[in-house]
Amino acid sequence: MALIKLNDVDVSLPEKQVSDFVDSSSIPEVNLNSERGVDYSKLCDILTHKKWREADIETAKLMLKIANRENRKKLNVNSINNLPCTDLRTINQLWVKYSNGKFGFSAQKEIWENLPAQTFFLTYEKFGDRLGWHSIIGWTNYDNLDI
Repeated sequence: MALIKLNDVDVSLPEKQVSDFVDSSSIPEVNLNSERGVDYSKLCDILTHKKWREADIETAKLMLKIANRENRKKLNVNSINNLPCTDLRTINQLWVKYSNGKFGFSAQKEIWENLPAQTFFLTYEKFGDRLGWHSIIGWTNYDNLDI
């Protein structure tokens, strides 16, 4: 999220909320395409069973594999800039489909970009509020996400 530039926002626009997302049955099947020969079937299976923490960990592993940075255990700006669009699209579509549009790069980027520019902490909390990850009582555990 730190790499996504915040835009000026017309705050009169309605806020996109979790309730605005779609039912996964209306999202077509995802082709598990990869420019790097990565197998996405395990991630697909984990997401099908809505095991969000496990899917988050598997996604991180896959992204390191795609970037050929498994030994370094983290991505850098150069590796992020060179991630193949096909693989990013596959990961995004899987997350969008199995989270009913709540998760995935595209859904989260849209919400992030439409938040009013504030301090990073306040913007991040508002981001969490819109996704249902955060409320007045704090951050929601993976196991308690209502999806």
